[in-house]
Amino acid sequence: MKSYADQLLDFCGQAVLVIDPETLEIEFANVETGVLFECSSETLLGKPITEFETGLQEQCFWEETRASASAGVPRMESTLKTCRGLIRYVVRSVYLRDLDGHSRFVLTLRDISSERAIENLAASAASQLAATLEATTHGLLVLDLDGKIQNFNRRFAEFFSLPPQAGKAKNSNRLLTTIRQAFCTPLSWDAAFGTALRRPDLAQTYTFGLSDGRWVDCAAHAQTLRGKTIGVIWTFTEVTHRMRQQEALAAARDAAEKANRAKSHFLSAVGHELRAPLNAILGFTQLLEFDAIPNQEESLQTIRRAGEHLLALIDEVLDFAYIEAGHIDLHIQQVRIADVIQEAIALTQSLTIKHAVTVLNKDRPSLSPEFVMADPVRLRQILINLISNGIKYNHRNGSVTIQSRMSELPDGAPAIAFEVSDTGIGIVQEDFDRLFQPFSHIGNAKNDDESSGLGLALVHKLTRLMRGQVKVESTLGAGSRFVVELPAG
Repeated sequence: MKSYADQLLDFCGQAVLVIDPETLEIEFANVETGVLFECSSETLLGKPITEFETGLQEQCFWEETRASASAGVPRMESTLKTCRGLIRYVVRSVYLRDLDGHSRFVLTLRDISSERAIENLAASAASQLAATLEATTHGLLVLDLDGKIQNFNRRFAEFFSLPPQAGKAKNSNRLLTTIRQAFCTPLSWDAAFGTALRRPDLAQTYTFGLSDGRWVDCAAHAQTLRGKTIGVIWTFTEVTHRMRQQEALAAARDAAEKANRAKSHFLSAVGHELRAPLNAILGFTQLLEFDAIPNQEESLQTIRRAGEHLLALIDEVLDFAYIEAGHIDLHIQQVRIADVIQEAIALTQSLTIKHAVTVLNKDRPSLSPEFVMADPVRLRQILINLISNGIKYNHRNGSVTIQSRMSELPDGAPAIAFEVSDTGIGIVQEDFDRLFQPFSHIGNAKNDDESSGLGLALVHKLTRLMRGQVKVESTLGAGSRFVVELPAG
């Protein structure tokens, strides 16, 4: 039966062994020792303690302990091998004591394997985190909630050209001052810095210019630990290339807009200057025609037709200039489809006679929709342009067909589709991309000099302004079909 002292040692909370100084055999082991060595404490009795030691330093340990027996070894970390072969990290303390008239080593062991495993895990995680921070292409700056620097990575130091010794003075105000002075607008950085400390939970992103010409995106995010905000992490990313591109695009856009305004102004000014003398020429030509001077009637008619044609071209140029400048006014209303189709056909009658082309109206008011939402003047202009093109780009004795039907816009809204088909020369697929570009002449009309190259461009722009769309289908040598879709009335 164990003595009271032995029983008390069983519950002391750590392994206790009594060892013979000469043989190093275990003479006593409490219950905690058995737990540590993964066997019963009785199994350990009579075995040398060196049987369970693993490190080279333990080979000389006991010799050194004998030499300094009076002082003992109050604390030392080492490793032991359990009866099952597992390695345990322990803290040992050894003292020489007189027990029952015999000198004995009293060895106490405390298992620190769990602590060491946690430390190793933390060290590994810290090492991986440090490696990750150094590998990132972003500059990272970590601050506590008082605005003191806790850490930063190498990329951050390079970004702000900090000296190598800067890392040894991370909390110095001088370091923060150096960073502040790198910004073109230090006050803007001060404001962002202060806002991030006052509202760390509010993610923020800023773009700042640096005094050396670079640009940087600065993003602030809260640093949290177990759900509690403990600081602010700033991320710095150089965006100089992006800003240079944006500046170049802005400059190009401004230049294009300026050139476009100048072009529209020029077209408008020249057009108005040309209209006055043309109207005078046409007026006096009509007066001369009324006088019926012999042998001059044909010449006067030629002058009048050329003047009317030139006036029509100027009107197209002016319309295009107004649209480009955003000065065109549209009066959207319900328009009777049958009326606008008949008006367009009537106004192109002279062309049909000249080119020997028939215009067929297959629109049936009793079967087709009655109204469309559009500007009546501009819709008539669209249809005249499409019918005129169908006539001019047609074969002699060819035909142009116009009709309307119900359709649908891309957003699903009901629409009216005006179809203008011809039996003309058709359009090659390669020309589709520039079909609606201004001043483009596609194919070979019978009289290309009659066209300004703005007709289809005006059709496209006017249709878009009236919330519609234009479609085209064509087969070379077999004709074309243009479809203008506008909101139903």
